[in-house]
Amino acid sequence: MKTQTNKENAASGLFSAVAGMLVAFLLLLSPLASNAQNYAGSVRGTVTDPAGAAVPGAEVTLRDVGTNSTSHTKTTEQGEYAFPVVNVGVYEVTVKHGSFKEFIAKEVEVHVSTVTEVNAKLELGSSSEVVSVEASDIQVQTTSAEVGAVIEGTQVRELPLNGRNFMALTLPIVGTSTKTTPTS
Repeated sequence: MKTQTNKENAASGLFSAVAGMLVAFLLLLSPLASNAQNYAGSVRGTVTDPAGAAVPGAEVTLRDVGTNSTSHTKTTEQGEYAFPVVNVGVYEVTVKHGSFKEFIAKEVEVHVSTVTEVNAKLELGSSSEVVSVEASDIQVQTTSAEVGAVIEGTQVRELPLNGRNFMALTLPIVGTSTKTTPTS
């Protein structure tokens, strides 16, 4: 009877030790998960009237062209708006306010870890009138010095990779370099 109790205590102690090590291991991995890669971008901009003054309280709608899902926000007192976390894709930005024509920016592309800026200059007129703007092909990021690019699937398949090293895909991107250790 006493031998069986000792075996149960040993098994219970072993189970506790394994459970404690598992919890410690998971706690060690939690900082790695918080620094995970960001697969979203953001959209922001300023809404102004014909004189260049900010338009506060304008309703801004962001519509994903692929899924038809929408997000809504209003401009601040400075006429600024922001959609901080936006999935990668093609969007349409619509701005409406009182006695101004509706502003629509089509084909707004959002890329990974980039800020896409869509500024709207509203024109006076009936709210049933629409001013439609096609987004430009080149989005220049002027808000930070971050460098990033989207590598398309065709580039991955067609670019020559020396030794099948995927880090070689970063070399065509201006302003990037691979970290190498000097050989002695």
